[in-house]
Amino acid sequence: MKPPRRFYALDAFRGVAALSIVFWHWQHFFFRGAVPGPGARPWHGFFLLFYGYGQLAVELFFTLSGFIFFWLYAQPIAARTVGPRDFFLRRFSRLVPLHLVTLALVILGQLAYRHRFGSDFVYPHNDLQHFVPNLLLVSAWGTGYFHSFNGPIWSVSVEIALYLLFFVLCRTVPIRTAVLAAVSIAGLFLLAQWDMPIGRGMIAFFLGGCVYRAYAWSLQSGAAAKLATGLSWLTAALWAGTILAVYTPSFHLNNWPWAKSHPLVATIGPTVLLFPITILTLALAETRFGAFGRRTAYLGDLSYSLYLLHFPLQLAFALVVGWLGLDRKFFSSPVALVLFFVILLPLSWVSYRFLEVPAQRWLRGRLLPEG
Repeated sequence: MKPPRRFYALDAFRGVAALSIVFWHWQHFFFRGAVPGPGARPWHGFFLLFYGYGQLAVELFFTLSGFIFFWLYAQPIAARTVGPRDFFLRRFSRLVPLHLVTLALVILGQLAYRHRFGSDFVYPHNDLQHFVPNLLLVSAWGTGYFHSFNGPIWSVSVEIALYLLFFVLCRTVPIRTAVLAAVSIAGLFLLAQWDMPIGRGMIAFFLGGCVYRAYAWSLQSGAAAKLATGLSWLTAALWAGTILAVYTPSFHLNNWPWAKSHPLVATIGPTVLLFPITILTLALAETRFGAFGRRTAYLGDLSYSLYLLHFPLQLAFALVVGWLGLDRKFFSSPVALVLFFVILLPLSWVSYRFLEVPAQRWLRGRLLPEG
């Protein structure tokens, strides 16, 4: 068996991760006033997995990125057929255009919100000191990080740092599973010791590299078919157990005493077990059975738009609701949730189709004549 030209199922999985973050951030609408209880979120019982644990989708993003980058770029970078200019310009042409647009939208929206309500919406650190790091996509590289401007951009900032580390490693050391595991453990140390966001990315991204190494080994050894079958059952069991646990009323992982003492523990299970095994299962299944995720892969195309546009759209919703004099309880209504997604999904498609893809092609055509 050979790897497919594109992992459609993984693209769809990335889109689900982006939607999970949107649900997790629904709490933004309740930051002014009381912290929202279960009844404050529309269809809370049904979407509990996303409302309660959607923040873990960031680890899923990083793990997926690690798998894809080790699949596509590790060997060409090590063989020096892909240079730093080509690699980084391709990444920046993908990430920067929408980043600049959403940064401008948030600045304008926060000015309007501050004028109307006398404070900023959710993220208060919207000053020059935080603007420059946001603009340059380095805001989450150090310690003492504060969310500011388009808050979700922090993970994109971490991704940029991970690309740098990834490229240097591929150029300087043999890529072995033990090396990737060691870098992942180093990320765990950075996160546990200094609460550095980049540590969060290192853990998952290089675990994703380990997953790709396991995938490549399975193809080379001829074990892919049997492994795909066995892992499918294991993945189904893990997700069934996870869903059963989350929807059991007595189960609240973040409230367990040991999780309160060590918040990092609450993320370890999904990061080191559930997400890697799911990614490996989907990759092997698609390799064996063909592109079964093709029809939903568009969610992956829209994932970056969904991720960066949802906070500016939340800001716009909060402004409109305020101007109309509606109570903030409006955001507890299913109508608000449906309306939000009815706007967000087409807006993300427009962004991808008419901003991201044309800007990417233009930049690559100008800066990479062969791109």
